[in-house]
Amino acid sequence: MPQTTAPFIKGVHGIRYQVKDVARSVAFYTQHLGFKLEHQHLPAFANVSLGDTAILLSGPGASG
Repeated sequence: MPQTTAPFIKGVHGIRYQVKDVARSVAFYTQHLGFKLEHQHLPAFANVSLGDTAILLSGPGASG
């Protein structure tokens, strides 16, 4: 009989991308792909989402 186990990963908060230009990346994701801007602190950081998918955009000045 096959053994079933509970999934190890319950969810994902978001995917983080290092980008060279956060403002330009926000424009691309919101204007071309339909993402919604959730938060931004230019030029270091922005958060965009589409449904349950969140993308964290970190620029050169970001601490992470």
